[in-house]
Amino acid sequence: MAVMAFLSGSIIASDTTDMKITDTAYGALEVGQVGNGYFYSKGGLLPEPISHVWQQRAYGYMGFNAVLKKHLQLEFTGGGLISFSTPQSGNNPQTMQPREFFYINSSFASYKFGEFENPFLSIQAGYFPYKYNQDAKNLGEYLFRTNSYPLVVYSDFDYAQANLLGVRINYSLPNKLIENDLMINSALVGIPVQDWSISDIIHSNIGDFLNLGLGIDFSNFLNVYQGQYPAQQWMERYFNMESLPVDQQRYFYLINGNDTVLYDWKSIKTEAQISIDPKKFIPLSIFGKNDLKLYGEMDIIGLKNYPKYYDKLQDRMLTMVGFNFPGFKVIDVVNIELEYCPNNSGFSDGNFFGSGSLGAGSIAPLDSNYGQGYYKLNRDPLRWSVYLKKSILDGRVDFIGQVARDHKKINFYYFDQTYMSFIESLPTTQNWWWVFKMAFNF
Repeated sequence: MAVMAFLSGSIIASDTTDMKITDTAYGALEVGQVGNGYFYSKGGLLPEPISHVWQQRAYGYMGFNAVLKKHLQLEFTGGGLISFSTPQSGNNPQTMQPREFFYINSSFASYKFGEFENPFLSIQAGYFPYKYNQDAKNLGEYLFRTNSYPLVVYSDFDYAQANLLGVRINYSLPNKLIENDLMINSALVGIPVQDWSISDIIHSNIGDFLNLGLGIDFSNFLNVYQGQYPAQQWMERYFNMESLPVDQQRYFYLINGNDTVLYDWKSIKTEAQISIDPKKFIPLSIFGKNDLKLYGEMDIIGLKNYPKYYDKLQDRMLTMVGFNFPGFKVIDVVNIELEYCPNNSGFSDGNFFGSGSLGAGSIAPLDSNYGQGYYKLNRDPLRWSVYLKKSILDGRVDFIGQVARDHKKINFYYFDQTYMSFIESLPTTQNWWWVFKMAFNF
């Protein structure tokens, strides 16, 4: 941080009309509680019911944003996190102390063609946040926050977006009547990491009251691994690909049985979204800018069916609807979101970790129909979230609260596989959690 501050100060000292430097800082404190839910450990055979489990963390970042000649933009922010693990065990002393982490929050460069505030073309490269559903507060944004086989949703409180590592090319017509994002990015979540994906998302704004969007993601289509990943005797297979059968050089895991079924890491995801803002037709000044918005998103996470475990397309469909109730300029956001997905599995990638090779036990979804019985609960198909936000001091201070049965996982910040909770904590209708956040922006 000291080096970054020195460099920033040096640039500012030599500032000219061609360059503008802006410092940025953010800090937040979160406290909450899993009122009723479940915890699953890799070493256990059954999910353990939990209640009144405290969740707490504090985090923040600081950095700078530089704009050169109103075209080239550079941004770097570094962050830190202090949090507490669940469960806390005397057999693992590290779980009984707060854990501290430092990380890169963003690091990218972009070049804008045309007017800086309204460019017709921009190219962005590096590590950057990306959000395609601007209305989503908790649920939704599935295109870049999911794994296909098995279906897993990765999410975080008050961060309904993804962090991408790669390149984004944005094209926009005047007034953003049509806006298109073409991206090539490397996988950061799910299995396997480092594979490259190609995606395209298009939006159309109609009359400031209707927004339509379509997107497609060719996930893991540029493979960096050629054999099973991970695999037994991986050193031999990694360095001697010719030792693998030809069909296994093209795919990553398989089921052995009377008939061999090959599962490919590659998948095609699609999304469609709509947002309606009727305030344009209501000549009243009592509503805030977020009030009355109605929106929805539908995603298919993996278009291809596979025998035995993934033979129903509807099981990989996620549908979300949301609505902003009137806050009347007193509360900035009063939001409710609902999600429906008929898949009754545990939404878990736990079987991937610790496997010497990816066979039937690894790719099978963890649900009540799975013979090894790690997960004996049928997931309810409906999820919900209630979200409130109030900003003061021109948006410098935010107060955010949420009560939900969403895709929450228990916080863990240590790396003992036995205690890591892979399965979502809120599978049934009786499960829920709450969280409150106070944040500062400078």
